[in-house]
Amino acid sequence: MKGHFSGNSQFIKNLNQALVLNLVKDFEPIPRSEIAKLIKLSPTAVSNLTENLIKEGYLREKGPGSSAAGRKPILLELNSKARFVIGIDLERINVIKAVITDLRANIISRVERTLESTDFSMVVDLIIKTIRELINTSGIEIEKIAGIGIGSPGLIEYRTGKVIYSTHLGWKNMPLGASIQQEFDIPVVVYSEANTPALAEQRYGAGKKAQDLIYITLGPGLGAGIIVNGKIYRGISGTAGEFGHIIIDPDGPLCECGNRGCLETLAAESSIIKRANEGVKQGKKTLIARLIQDSKEGITPEIVYEAALKEDKFAIEVIQKTAHYLGMGLINLVNLLNPEMIIIGGNISQVGDIFIEPLRKMIDSHALPTPAKIVKVVSSYFGKDAGVIGAATLILDHIFKVPEIKFDLERLETILSRK
Repeated sequence: MKGHFSGNSQFIKNLNQALVLNLVKDFEPIPRSEIAKLIKLSPTAVSNLTENLIKEGYLREKGPGSSAAGRKPILLELNSKARFVIGIDLERINVIKAVITDLRANIISRVERTLESTDFSMVVDLIIKTIRELINTSGIEIEKIAGIGIGSPGLIEYRTGKVIYSTHLGWKNMPLGASIQQEFDIPVVVYSEANTPALAEQRYGAGKKAQDLIYITLGPGLGAGIIVNGKIYRGISGTAGEFGHIIIDPDGPLCECGNRGCLETLAAESSIIKRANEGVKQGKKTLIARLIQDSKEGITPEIVYEAALKEDKFAIEVIQKTAHYLGMGLINLVNLLNPEMIIIGGNISQVGDIFIEPLRKMIDSHALPTPAKIVKVVSSYFGKDAGVIGAATLILDHIFKVPEIKFDLERLETILSRK
């Protein structure tokens, strides 16, 4: 693989074209004259740029706009069906979720497949089959697929798409991105499954107006997607956000990472199942006991959530105990990072304020007053779809990325030396 985006002809490489495309996307419908004023280019230059984007299918003319006098301007809008992207989410470990979205992150087609094994080659094979099924059922030509985004558990080397280490999948140094790109010759981006939903929410969901936010993924694991100034904070090696491995109790339960008392052991879904099981065995009066009679898997987080939504007191206690431990971690994040918003994701977001309200109270009571007053704690807008839409967003971000201006440094030095 010749780099992460080899063979890539889908992304806008011209600076001014990218600026025009983003302006139309953000402020559509908009006339060419307004674009010219905003980016300070001549009307002729803007006409040439927009004509190229129309020819490539990214933009289209919507029709005439209003005018106080004279000729009515023709309005431009984004053609959201110009290209499509694929999002793959491995957050649930035993399930592959996959979608095709348009350029506005609207889901066009979806497929969900159960993983029988986390063996790397078997997972890759199933991802490939799932992608082929998505393309076939959608009827979209593969040439119109701009890229494939993947959210995977574990530490990710984002530049190469390699999974450095995943406790949940049992992988070490697995070339996930390269394996998929080799099959389709389509650009592939792999990020941590905690980062991908953060992008979805910040670009299109609950955090659309927030530049600094944290997305908490509560599932089999516990991670944090951190966005600073509208961009994912990855850390020097791309492994930032391992929120679940903050140590809350040094004498607590043994974590899969080898330490004791990690937040993940006290606030991830496994802890919810453990608390619910203990209560049922102790003979607690709870709807959970009746619901598991129809479940082949025994107690699942979804059963606890269902019982809580039906106002089962014990189920609510289990969820609020989980909120207590998660809240301890969030207090540290609020004091350390001073975010504008914290978004709670994962299937637990469906219980809403049963889980969110105790978190808010803990932050209000124990975090420093100034950051506590500012931060909003909300449920995920996309819910179960946040991971796949976030994975698709990895590619959408590249499509709408404004290229960096690169200067000839030697020529610059020559010009400066003349002054």
